[in-house]
Amino acid sequence: MQLRRATAENVSDLRDPAHVEAFIAAVNWRTIPDDEWINLDKSWHAIHFLMTGDGVSTTLPAGTLFAGKVVSDDLGCGPARLLAPQEVAAFARLLNDKPDNFVERELDFDALQNSEIYPNIWDRRDPADLQYISWHFSRLTKFFDDAARSGDHVVLALL
Repeated sequence: MQLRRATAENVSDLRDPAHVEAFIAAVNWRTIPDDEWINLDKSWHAIHFLMTGDGVSTTLPAGTLFAGKVVSDDLGCGPARLLAPQEVAAFARLLNDKPDNFVERELDFDALQNSEIYPNIWDRRDPADLQYISWHFSRLTKFFDDAARSGDHVVLALL
């Protein structure tokens, strides 16, 4: 899952679905400043599960990673979606309300396995998986905090 901050000017360019794919699935990410995008790699579904208690909810703000206005055709694993600044801010507040040890305290390998949360490796109970999810959660929190402070939209897509 990739997420990218979008200014109001970017959003007006994204009215054309052809521009959305180039924006969220850029060929050369090195040309984009690091604070403008984040790749959650394979942690996205576990983080979503931690926030919502299920694998599919789109109820805001907890379901933000699966929510947003559809702004593209299918990019391979579904369309890109756009979050409005108020949705970005609400999710940022929710993330920031979590204690520093949230992932370590709440991650339940059995629940992830029983709910078939991608990538469905949770039966191995590897402590490195816990660290991996925690690291991505921390990065996601900072990303949304920065985007909310700037009043940005966020485009997200599962690629």
